[in-house]
Amino acid sequence: MPAPTSDQTRWSIVLCVIIGIPKEEVAADHNVSLRSVNCYLKLFNETGSVAASPMGGDNRSHVIEGYHDDIIEVLDEKLDRTLKEIATLLVAKFGQA
Repeated sequence: MPAPTSDQTRWSIVLCVIIGIPKEEVAADHNVSLRSVNCYLKLFNETGSVAASPMGGDNRSHVIEGYHDDIIEVLDEKLDRTLKEIATLLVAKFGQA
């Protein structure tokens, strides 16, 4: 996923549209899509800001944490298991994710 457009560029886009430059021209000048220009304007109109939302993050560790004790039990039974063996045992115990 590409990095978000900088806040400085977003502000420049919004200000250009506000002063009357056509959106298509602003998009071309800033090397962004017309859809992006419209999104920045909508964001500005709704929130008064053009800051990008946070990207990425951890969305699944809470699921794994629920199985913590069971995973540790499988690991403690035999310490030299391969990752494939561990995965096979966990799938047999809990089913396919």
